[in-house]
Amino acid sequence: KSLKLTIKVKNNSWFNLTIDNLREEDFILAAGEEKSYWGNKVFRLTIGNKQGTDLILNGKSLVLPESKEKVLKDFIIEPKIIE
Repeated sequence: KSLKLTIKVKNNSWFNLTIDNLREEDFILAAGEEKSYWGNKVFRLTIGNKQGTDLILNGKSLVLPESKEKVLKDFIIEPKIIE
């Protein structure tokens, strides 16, 4: 698997993650927790509370899109995002 996505949270948040358009997972991370996932091509992520959420793809921090909303829907994470 060529992609490693690590999610770290400073605040409680729920997530919906789809890996390579195959496997879907709903989960909650409590403040201070982190979780890693592996995929081949693409992750699609919805974040219930993006404030205090850090995403790291293959060791590089991702910049979340700016918005006033706490919820970030269908954020596409693929290798070109860190090139």
